[in-house]
Amino acid sequence: TIEAGVTVNVDADKSIYVSGTLIAIGTSNSKITFTSSQASKAAGDWGPLTFKGSSVDASFDGNGDYSSGSILKYCIIEYGKGVTMADATPFLHYSTLRYNNYRVINATMSGSSSGTLKIKNCDIHNNSAGDLLLIYIENSNANTEISYNNIYSNSSTGSGSSYMIHSDNGAMHNNTLTSNVNANSM
Repeated sequence: TIEAGVTVNVDADKSIYVSGTLIAIGTSNSKITFTSSQASKAAGDWGPLTFKGSSVDASFDGNGDYSSGSILKYCIIEYGKGVTMADATPFLHYSTLRYNNYRVINATMSGSSSGTLKIKNCDIHNNSAGDLLLIYIENSNANTEISYNNIYSNSSTGSGSSYMIHSDNGAMHNNTLTSNVNANSM
């Protein structure tokens, strides 16, 4: 458990791996920040924050409200390589992902996770990379809900694949995408 208001400084080229339960619940006025420890911060300094298959998936009650498991709520993830899920379904809620590069939110499911991956009410902005994938979910047998996110001022400068949102399975609704630049016009 990480308490509201805590800043986690991550050294260059280091990552955070979650193999159990990560409960990081800040508040709207006291967010938890995962950031670079570098004096001069840059996108990609650290990371990613990775939820492994052995991490505890988020679970939800009959109303769809969070009840237990791994969660990032009112968190800021910045100057890294975003959040990666490998056969894991944490809950990302009211969090900010900014100044990251490459795959900002990336989930790869081989079929062993049957949980629900929810990404809701997040602000995803000012991320930049040659081949930028903002929310990329592949091979998912998990139920996926990507909703009510604000995705803005992100830029892809490369000639490769770039996606704002891609999911093999699940619901995507009520997301707002504005002022994003894709050099490849995909």
